[in-house]
Amino acid sequence: MGIIQKQAVRNTVIQVAGNMFGAITRLLMPLVLSAAEIGVFQILDAISGFFKMVFNLGFIQVLLRLFPKYRNEEKGHHGFLAFGIYISLIGIAFSYTLYYLLGTGFWVNANDENYILVQSFVWLVIPRVFFRILFVNIDGYVRMLFNSVIGSFLESLVIKIVIATGVLLFWLTYIDYSAVVYFYMLAFCIPGVVIIIYALAKTKKITAPAPELYAKENRKQLSSLMLFGMLAGASGSLVLYVDTYMVANLISVEAIGIYGTLFFAARLIIMPSRAINAIANTVLAESWKENDMDNILLVYRKSCLNQLLLGGFLYVLGWGLIESALSFSVKFNEYSDHLYVFFFLGLSVIIEMATGTNSAVISTSKKYRYNTYFILILVVVLIATNFIFIHYFNLEGAAMASAVSVFIVNLIRWAFLYKTYNLQPFNGAFFKTLLFIAGMMCLAHFVNISDNQIINLLVKGFMLTTVFWGGAILLKLSPDINDWLAKIRNVILRK
Repeated sequence: MGIIQKQAVRNTVIQVAGNMFGAITRLLMPLVLSAAEIGVFQILDAISGFFKMVFNLGFIQVLLRLFPKYRNEEKGHHGFLAFGIYISLIGIAFSYTLYYLLGTGFWVNANDENYILVQSFVWLVIPRVFFRILFVNIDGYVRMLFNSVIGSFLESLVIKIVIATGVLLFWLTYIDYSAVVYFYMLAFCIPGVVIIIYALAKTKKITAPAPELYAKENRKQLSSLMLFGMLAGASGSLVLYVDTYMVANLISVEAIGIYGTLFFAARLIIMPSRAINAIANTVLAESWKENDMDNILLVYRKSCLNQLLLGGFLYVLGWGLIESALSFSVKFNEYSDHLYVFFFLGLSVIIEMATGTNSAVISTSKKYRYNTYFILILVVVLIATNFIFIHYFNLEGAAMASAVSVFIVNLIRWAFLYKTYNLQPFNGAFFKTLLFIAGMMCLAHFVNISDNQIINLLVKGFMLTTVFWGGAILLKLSPDINDWLAKIRNVILRK
């Protein structure tokens, strides 16, 4: 097994374990913490995440384009490690300056009843930004040394274990809420410390950046890569965090705690698409190289259908069981009042999955820059729809804004691919699957098995699973899934 395959297997195991661990911890947090206390975590995540994505100064793009040219162990890779640290420190300085200029009032409404709570802990953004920027840049350097496992382990598993430890200790009354916040901050600092130590240990010769790295002939390319990286980071961070910022400002800190928890639950729906997209990217890149438009269309079409079916099942199951799941504690009452936040956030995920690998098709083509333009459009639409929908529909409005915005930008991507490359992924099987999922959503919503919520949770979950997959197989919605099940049956029969 080659190095790529070995690391891919290890990364997959780490990510699956991390996702499971993180999901259990995150979904149990409402039992231990108030919505406002969870809201503080969401705000710290949003602020530090924004600065991390913008002020890493595009070093990852620099690594991808320039590092192979200067790879040389005996020469310390021409000082690329030190170069990454220098760029990170400059980005951190820019972050601190902007953070100081904006102040706490920019992120949270000063009239909010929990403003003082946020203000008490918002200074923890300072160490988090420092170590998160260092982590993302130095982890990029370590990956260029053909080790992607250490970074994945730190980010996917270690962070979640430290956070879970803090929540557990709080639940056992060994620590107070302040200590939980410090655990949360520590969780994001540890990876930065460890990755720097690891990078120093793995670099044979530590040297200052070689003069040729920033020589006159490289400056234009270096500036372009860094600028494009910052633009992409700014756009991506706004997509991720604009709703957090707007809910915190237009509604309340408590509301962002509720929204963030339901957002996390809805995002679990998208997990199956990550494996599909990871494989599809490589296939699409090779197909563009060979100008194999038939295979590109096939991958595009199959990704839309299969992701819609897999995501649709999780969406149906989530919508059918969420009310029962939230009935086990009075602490879930404030979340039960906003079930349609999950509905609309889940709908936005389904739209994203149903449009398949459209973003990957564009990013692997010669017109890859259009993806950045489409992200910018998404940012504008998100801001506009959040302002409008939050005003009229409160917290549910933010979720509706997400669904509408994702629909619009994916409609634009579809039109672009259809007009530019004549790629049409939607066929009769896709629309049949869409109608089937809509019918299953009605079944999940209107059918209750028992007034006993435990029985309802177990029996209804089993019923929805059986009916969904039984119907999908009988209707032959996905030939790929039917073929896969046939192979499993054949293997069992041979035994």
